[in-house]
Amino acid sequence: MKKSPILAAVAVAALAVAAASCSKPAEKAPAAEAAKPIGSVLVFHATKGFVHPSIVDGVAAIKALGAANGFTVDDTADPAAFTAENLGKYKAVVFLSTTGDVLPDAAQRTAFENYIKAGGGYLGIHAAADMGTVKESWPWYRDLVGGAFKGHTLAKIFTDQPLTGPLANLPPNVAVVGGKLADAPADADATAAMPGIKTTSWEPAKMKIEDQSSPMVAGWGPEVTRSDEWYGFLENPRPKVHVIASVDESTYNPAGGKMGDHPIVWCHDYDGGRAVYTGLGHPKASWADKQMQDHILAGIKLAAGAEPFNCKVG
Repeated sequence: MKKSPILAAVAVAALAVAAASCSKPAEKAPAAEAAKPIGSVLVFHATKGFVHPSIVDGVAAIKALGAANGFTVDDTADPAAFTAENLGKYKAVVFLSTTGDVLPDAAQRTAFENYIKAGGGYLGIHAAADMGTVKESWPWYRDLVGGAFKGHTLAKIFTDQPLTGPLANLPPNVAVVGGKLADAPADADATAAMPGIKTTSWEPAKMKIEDQSSPMVAGWGPEVTRSDEWYGFLENPRPKVHVIASVDESTYNPAGGKMGDHPIVWCHDYDGGRAVYTGLGHPKASWADKQMQDHILAGIKLAAGAEPFNCKVG
Protein backbone atom coordinates (compact mmCIF):
# COMPACT_ATOMS: atom_id res chain seq x y z
CA MET A 1 0.00 0.00 0.00
CA LYS A 2 1.44 3.34 -1.08
CA LYS A 3 1.94 6.06 1.56
CA SER A 4 -0.06 9.25 0.85
CA PRO A 5 2.09 12.26 -0.14
CA ILE A 6 0.21 14.29 2.49
CA LEU A 7 0.95 11.79 5.24
CA ALA A 8 4.59 11.69 4.18
CA ALA A 9 4.84 15.46 4.36
CA VAL A 10 3.22 15.50 7.81
CA ALA A 11 5.70 12.90 9.04
CA VAL A 12 8.66 14.90 7.76
CA ALA A 13 7.33 18.06 9.41
CA ALA A 14 6.80 16.26 12.70
CA LEU A 15 10.36 15.02 12.68
CA ALA A 16 11.64 18.52 12.00
CA VAL A 17 9.64 19.96 14.91
CA ALA A 18 10.90 17.25 17.26
CA ALA A 19 14.48 17.91 16.25
CA ALA A 20 14.08 21.67 16.71
CA SER A 21 12.60 21.25 20.19
CA CYS A 22 15.77 19.58 21.49
CA SER A 23 18.66 21.89 22.37
CA LYS A 24 21.10 19.03 21.79
CA PRO A 25 20.89 15.30 21.16
CA ALA A 26 20.92 13.00 24.16
CA GLU A 27 24.44 11.96 25.10
CA LYS A 28 25.21 8.34 25.70
CA ALA A 29 26.37 7.75 29.28
CA PRO A 30 30.01 6.64 29.42
CA ALA A 31 30.45 3.01 30.30
CA ALA A 32 31.81 2.39 33.78
CA GLU A 33 35.43 1.34 33.79
CA ALA A 34 35.67 -2.32 34.65
CA ALA A 35 37.53 -3.27 37.81
CA LYS A 36 40.89 -4.93 37.21
CA PRO A 37 42.40 -7.80 39.19
CA ILE A 38 44.62 -6.80 42.11
CA GLY A 39 47.10 -9.63 41.58
CA SER A 40 49.71 -9.73 44.34
CA VAL A 41 50.43 -7.30 47.17
CA LEU A 42 53.46 -6.98 49.44
CA VAL A 43 52.86 -5.86 53.03
CA PHE A 44 56.01 -4.40 54.58
CA HIS A 45 55.96 -3.89 58.37
CA ALA A 46 59.54 -3.29 59.51
CA THR A 47 60.05 -0.94 62.47
CA LYS A 48 62.99 1.10 63.71
CA GLY A 49 60.95 2.99 66.28
CA PHE A 50 57.73 2.32 68.17
CA VAL A 51 56.35 -1.13 67.36
CA HIS A 52 52.59 -0.90 66.96
CA PRO A 53 50.91 -3.93 68.58
CA SER A 54 48.23 -3.67 65.88
CA ILE A 55 50.68 -4.65 63.11
CA VAL A 56 49.91 -8.33 63.65
CA ASP A 57 46.18 -7.57 63.41
CA GLY A 58 46.70 -5.53 60.26
CA VAL A 59 48.67 -8.28 58.53
CA ALA A 60 46.00 -10.86 59.42
CA ALA A 61 43.20 -8.58 58.22
CA ILE A 62 44.89 -7.82 54.88
CA LYS A 63 45.59 -11.51 54.29
CA ALA A 64 41.93 -12.28 54.99
CA LEU A 65 40.91 -9.54 52.54
CA GLY A 66 43.17 -11.12 49.95
CA ALA A 67 41.69 -14.57 50.48
CA ALA A 68 38.16 -13.20 50.21
CA ASN A 69 38.84 -11.02 47.16
CA GLY A 70 41.13 -13.14 45.04
CA PHE A 71 44.53 -11.55 45.51
CA THR A 72 47.76 -12.83 47.01
CA VAL A 73 49.36 -11.19 50.05
CA ASP A 74 52.98 -11.63 51.07
CA ASP A 75 54.25 -9.95 54.23
CA THR A 76 57.74 -9.24 55.48
CA ALA A 77 59.76 -7.08 57.85
CA ASP A 78 62.94 -7.76 55.88
CA PRO A 79 64.17 -4.83 53.75
CA ALA A 80 66.02 -7.37 51.58
CA ALA A 81 62.66 -7.84 49.82
CA PHE A 82 63.27 -4.51 48.09
CA THR A 83 64.97 -5.64 44.91
CA ALA A 84 63.85 -4.93 41.36
CA GLU A 85 63.14 -8.60 40.72
CA ASN A 86 61.05 -9.11 43.84
CA LEU A 87 59.09 -5.84 43.70
CA GLY A 88 58.21 -6.62 40.09
CA LYS A 89 55.91 -9.39 41.36
CA TYR A 90 53.53 -6.94 43.05
CA LYS A 91 50.83 -4.53 41.90
CA ALA A 92 51.10 -2.62 45.18
CA VAL A 93 53.37 -2.35 48.20
CA VAL A 94 51.76 -1.60 51.56
CA PHE A 95 53.80 0.05 54.33
CA LEU A 96 51.92 -1.04 57.46
CA SER A 97 52.83 1.14 60.46
CA THR A 98 56.50 1.17 59.57
CA THR A 99 58.49 3.50 61.84
CA GLY A 100 61.87 5.14 61.33
CA ASP A 101 64.43 4.41 58.64
CA VAL A 102 63.28 0.97 57.53
CA LEU A 103 65.07 1.09 54.16
CA PRO A 104 68.52 2.47 55.01
CA ASP A 105 70.32 0.80 52.10
CA ALA A 106 70.71 2.96 48.98
CA ALA A 107 70.14 0.02 46.63
CA GLN A 108 66.86 -0.87 48.37
CA ARG A 109 65.68 2.73 48.14
CA THR A 110 66.57 2.89 44.47
CA ALA A 111 64.73 -0.37 43.77
CA PHE A 112 61.59 1.01 45.41
CA GLU A 113 61.88 4.33 43.58
CA ASN A 114 62.22 2.54 40.25
CA TYR A 115 59.23 0.34 41.10
CA ILE A 116 57.06 3.43 41.59
CA LYS A 117 58.48 5.17 38.51
CA ALA A 118 57.53 2.10 36.46
CA GLY A 119 53.88 2.53 37.49
CA GLY A 120 53.81 0.69 40.80
CA GLY A 121 51.45 1.45 43.67
CA TYR A 122 51.97 2.41 47.32
CA LEU A 123 49.59 2.34 50.27
CA GLY A 124 50.87 3.86 53.50
CA ILE A 125 48.96 2.98 56.65
CA HIS A 126 49.14 5.01 59.87
CA ALA A 127 52.78 5.05 61.05
CA ALA A 128 54.12 4.84 57.50
CA ALA A 129 54.29 8.62 57.95
CA ASP A 130 56.41 8.26 61.13
CA MET A 131 59.68 8.24 59.21
CA GLY A 132 62.03 9.94 61.66
CA THR A 133 65.17 11.24 59.96
CA VAL A 134 64.04 9.81 56.62
CA LYS A 135 62.17 13.04 55.95
CA GLU A 136 65.57 14.69 55.51
CA SER A 137 67.70 11.78 54.27
CA TRP A 138 65.17 10.47 51.75
CA PRO A 139 62.84 13.30 50.70
CA TRP A 140 61.54 11.19 47.82
CA TYR A 141 59.81 8.88 50.32
CA ARG A 142 58.51 11.81 52.36
CA ASP A 143 56.87 13.21 49.24
CA LEU A 144 55.56 9.78 48.23
CA VAL A 145 53.70 9.50 51.53
CA GLY A 146 52.57 13.11 51.29
CA GLY A 147 53.16 14.07 54.92
CA ALA A 148 55.68 13.48 57.71
CA PHE A 149 54.53 12.75 61.28
CA LYS A 150 54.99 15.42 63.94
CA GLY A 151 52.75 14.28 66.80
CA HIS A 152 49.46 12.65 67.73
CA THR A 153 46.54 12.54 70.10
CA LEU A 154 47.41 12.93 73.79
CA ALA A 155 48.82 9.65 75.14
CA LYS A 156 47.94 8.27 78.57
CA ILE A 157 50.49 6.12 80.41
CA PHE A 158 49.44 3.45 82.89
CA THR A 159 52.14 2.00 85.16
CA ASP A 160 52.89 1.00 88.74
CA GLN A 161 56.49 2.20 88.54
CA PRO A 162 58.14 5.64 88.39
CA LEU A 163 58.73 6.89 84.87
CA THR A 164 62.40 7.00 83.91
CA GLY A 165 64.48 8.05 80.92
CA PRO A 166 62.67 9.81 78.06
CA LEU A 167 59.25 8.93 79.51
CA ALA A 168 60.01 11.02 82.60
CA ASN A 169 60.45 14.15 80.50
CA LEU A 170 57.58 13.97 78.04
CA PRO A 171 55.86 17.36 77.69
CA PRO A 172 52.25 17.50 78.92
CA ASN A 173 50.96 18.03 75.39
CA VAL A 174 52.41 14.64 74.40
CA ALA A 175 51.60 12.29 77.29
CA VAL A 176 50.22 12.26 80.82
CA VAL A 177 50.01 9.57 83.49
CA GLY A 178 46.59 7.99 83.24
CA GLY A 179 46.81 5.79 86.33
CA LYS A 180 48.03 2.43 87.56
CA LEU A 181 48.26 -0.68 85.39
CA ALA A 182 44.97 -1.89 86.81
CA ASP A 183 43.34 1.29 85.51
CA ALA A 184 44.39 0.67 81.90
CA PRO A 185 41.60 -0.13 79.43
CA ALA A 186 41.47 -3.70 78.19
CA ASP A 187 42.63 -2.62 74.72
CA ALA A 188 45.59 -0.53 75.93
CA ASP A 189 48.88 -0.97 74.06
CA ALA A 190 51.66 -3.01 75.68
CA THR A 191 55.04 -3.58 74.03
CA ALA A 192 58.21 -5.44 74.97
CA ALA A 193 60.12 -2.18 74.64
CA MET A 194 58.22 -0.74 77.61
CA PRO A 195 57.81 -3.48 80.24
CA GLY A 196 55.39 -2.69 83.02
CA ILE A 197 53.75 0.07 81.00
CA LYS A 198 50.55 0.28 79.01
CA THR A 199 49.41 3.22 76.93
CA THR A 200 46.39 4.57 75.12
CA SER A 201 46.60 7.33 72.55
CA TRP A 202 43.36 7.22 70.63
CA GLU A 203 40.14 9.19 70.89
CA PRO A 204 36.88 9.35 68.98
CA ALA A 205 36.83 12.23 66.52
CA LYS A 206 34.70 13.44 63.65
CA MET A 207 36.05 12.87 60.15
CA LYS A 208 34.90 15.15 57.35
CA ILE A 209 34.53 13.22 54.11
CA GLU A 210 35.75 15.59 51.41
CA ASP A 211 35.52 13.22 48.43
CA GLN A 212 32.44 11.08 48.93
CA SER A 213 33.01 9.51 45.51
CA SER A 214 36.20 7.80 46.68
CA PRO A 215 35.81 4.04 47.23
CA MET A 216 37.88 4.41 50.41
CA VAL A 217 34.93 6.13 52.10
CA ALA A 218 32.05 4.54 50.22
CA GLY A 219 28.84 4.88 52.23
CA TRP A 220 30.43 7.00 54.97
CA GLY A 221 28.35 10.07 54.15
CA PRO A 222 29.56 13.66 54.70
CA GLU A 223 31.02 12.87 58.12
CA VAL A 224 31.71 9.90 60.37
CA THR A 225 33.03 9.42 63.90
CA ARG A 226 35.89 6.98 64.39
CA SER A 227 38.32 6.31 67.23
CA ASP A 228 42.03 6.34 66.40
CA GLU A 229 45.40 7.84 67.21
CA TRP A 230 45.15 10.94 65.05
CA TYR A 231 48.47 11.82 63.45
CA GLY A 232 49.46 15.40 62.72
CA PHE A 233 51.97 16.29 60.01
CA LEU A 234 54.87 18.72 59.86
CA GLU A 235 53.49 20.34 56.72
CA ASN A 236 49.91 20.35 55.52
CA PRO A 237 49.73 17.80 52.67
CA ARG A 238 46.71 19.48 51.03
CA PRO A 239 48.55 21.51 48.34
CA LYS A 240 50.22 18.36 46.95
CA VAL A 241 47.60 15.63 47.34
CA HIS A 242 43.96 14.84 46.69
CA VAL A 243 42.31 14.93 50.12
CA ILE A 244 39.69 12.23 50.67
CA ALA A 245 38.99 12.94 54.34
CA SER A 246 40.12 15.28 57.09
CA VAL A 247 39.68 15.18 60.86
CA ASP A 248 37.94 17.91 62.86
CA GLU A 249 40.33 18.97 65.63
CA SER A 250 37.49 20.59 67.59
CA THR A 251 36.11 17.10 68.31
CA TYR A 252 39.20 15.70 70.11
CA ASN A 253 42.47 16.77 71.76
CA PRO A 254 45.08 16.96 68.97
CA ALA A 255 47.88 17.64 71.48
CA GLY A 256 51.24 17.44 69.69
CA GLY A 257 49.54 16.76 66.36
CA LYS A 258 47.60 20.02 66.14
CA MET A 259 47.38 21.36 62.58
CA GLY A 260 44.14 23.29 62.11
CA ASP A 261 43.20 22.12 58.62
CA HIS A 262 43.95 18.43 59.10
CA PRO A 263 43.89 15.99 56.14
CA ILE A 264 44.02 12.36 57.26
CA VAL A 265 43.27 10.27 54.13
CA TRP A 266 44.55 11.16 50.66
CA CYS A 267 45.93 9.96 47.34
CA HIS A 268 48.02 11.40 44.52
CA ASP A 269 49.90 10.53 41.37
CA TYR A 270 53.59 10.49 42.22
CA ASP A 271 56.67 10.08 40.05
CA GLY A 272 54.96 7.76 37.58
CA GLY A 273 53.09 5.66 40.15
CA ARG A 274 50.12 5.76 42.52
CA ALA A 275 50.34 6.76 46.18
CA VAL A 276 47.60 6.38 48.81
CA TYR A 277 47.78 7.16 52.53
CA THR A 278 45.44 6.67 55.47
CA GLY A 279 46.15 7.82 59.01
CA LEU A 280 43.79 5.19 60.42
CA GLY A 281 44.89 1.86 61.88
CA HIS A 282 46.48 2.32 65.31
CA PRO A 283 44.01 0.50 67.62
CA LYS A 284 44.09 -3.29 67.43
CA ALA A 285 40.29 -3.36 67.54
CA SER A 286 40.00 -1.21 64.42
CA TRP A 287 41.22 -4.09 62.24
CA ALA A 288 38.20 -6.21 63.18
CA ASP A 289 35.87 -3.40 62.08
CA LYS A 290 34.11 -3.91 58.73
CA GLN A 291 34.24 -0.22 57.88
CA MET A 292 38.01 -0.20 58.39
CA GLN A 293 38.46 -3.40 56.38
CA ASP A 294 36.50 -1.94 53.46
CA HIS A 295 38.57 1.24 53.74
CA ILE A 296 41.84 -0.69 53.49
CA LEU A 297 40.59 -2.95 50.69
CA ALA A 298 39.64 0.11 48.64
CA GLY A 299 43.04 1.66 49.35
CA ILE A 300 44.77 -1.49 48.11
CA LYS A 301 42.64 -1.51 44.96
CA LEU A 302 43.47 2.13 44.25
CA ALA A 303 47.19 1.61 44.83
CA ALA A 304 47.19 -1.52 42.66
CA GLY A 305 45.41 0.22 39.80
CA ALA A 306 42.42 -2.10 40.15
CA GLU A 307 40.06 0.88 40.51
CA PRO A 308 40.07 4.18 38.59
CA PHE A 309 42.66 6.42 40.25
CA ASN A 310 40.68 9.65 40.53
CA CYS A 311 43.21 11.52 42.63
CA LYS A 312 43.64 14.86 40.90
CA VAL A 313 45.15 17.47 43.21
CA GLY A 314 43.02 20.52 43.92
